[in-house]
Amino acid sequence: MNRYMISAVVFASLCFARYAAAEDATLMGLGTRTCGQFAADYRREPSVAEALYFSWALGYLSAFNLYIDKVLSVDLAAMSVEEQQRYLREYCDKNPLKTYWEGVGALTVKLKYETARNSPAP
Repeated sequence: MNRYMISAVVFASLCFARYAAAEDATLMGLGTRTCGQFAADYRREPSVAEALYFSWALGYLSAFNLYIDKVLSVDLAAMSVEEQQRYLREYCDKNPLKTYWEGVGALTVKLKYETARNSPAP
């Protein structure tokens, strides 16, 4: 197992440990951490933090698309992965006290805008 994988496993274990005992939660995982916590994690291990948090974001967005009306769904390819990651980093830099999932919610609105903007007129 290479150093990157070991770091990722240790990092993920530490991040998820506090959520294991949650009894009644609507939302769980890295998305419940603050943007300030994401920024601190990103400063320590940028590639690991980006991969773990963004995986959570993609799961959230995918579930959103699966359970929402097709009219309201978003095209996850309306922005490149790099643009989406940059959007979340910038959101978190500007809003350190908000949660990461609030940033993902803002990204959802941005993706909806980009989806509509890129769609052909009826």
